[in-house]
Amino acid sequence: MTRARVNFVLFAAAAIGAGWLGLALDRFTGEDGSNGVAFSESQGTLGQLVFILGPAIAALGLYLLSRDGAGRLGLTLRFASRTKWFALTAAFYPAVSLVAVGSGVAAGAVAWSAEPATGRPTLIAATISVLAVQLIKNPIEEFIFRGYGTRTAAALGLPGRLTPHLLAGAVWAAWHLPLYLVWTSASDMRLVTSLPTALFLPLLFAGLMVAAVLYGEVRMRTGSIWPGVVMHTRRQRGHHAAAAQRARDVHGAQRRDLLTGAVGGHRDGADRNCRSGPHLRCPKFTQPMVAHRLTSD
Repeated sequence: MTRARVNFVLFAAAAIGAGWLGLALDRFTGEDGSNGVAFSESQGTLGQLVFILGPAIAALGLYLLSRDGAGRLGLTLRFASRTKWFALTAAFYPAVSLVAVGSGVAAGAVAWSAEPATGRPTLIAATISVLAVQLIKNPIEEFIFRGYGTRTAAALGLPGRLTPHLLAGAVWAAWHLPLYLVWTSASDMRLVTSLPTALFLPLLFAGLMVAAVLYGEVRMRTGSIWPGVVMHTRRQRGHHAAAAQRARDVHGAQRRDLLTGAVGGHRDGADRNCRSGPHLRCPKFTQPMVAHRLTSD
């Protein structure tokens, strides 16, 4: 087995196992695993710190101590057509969101309100509050799965242009399992999606695989993870805070997240309370996490 293959196997084991190790740590310290910490306003847990930093430390350690000739980690900001790539990646997901939400408006499934619901933050405040945590988390996540994962998978010499992206994407998707299966409470899962978990997870995985191809291909073409960081941040927070916070259900049924699964998109936690009445009206989606939270992709 080549050094690159050994490194990728070790990397995959470390990334997938980090969350489960973090859960074991939480249980050892008496932290309730399924306590809604993934989407609540709490400070998270020590196990969740292991979940996000463990794979990063493993990737950096393998890069420094087990040289495989697979190339650099893509941390550079110097690459050809830099302005074009940053502009393209910044605009991509807002355009997708516009199509997704516009389709909902055209179909009568979504209405828009220019003002936030009573007690809800303004659009600008919601965007700023969710951006802070993403500016910490997303560079770490892209370093792990595109900076090291895609780079190492590409060195395996497997046939197919998409194969490295799909391999790294499979590890990335599996990394999310502890987050949704344990750290996210049942009540918060109902805020993430109206779908049953058995259906939501395969769709989430499919969306993440598509995103892995997008971010990975940009990383390979530019030699840098930073355009992917921009895409990742725009997918998760830029357009979600701008669009999902202002979308509301006009049919009196369940909340709908039109952005879920849109080219790999998935929405995080929303407001927990719905007001009942002649027509059920759920408050506009917001992101309640505070800036120091590192979880949730």
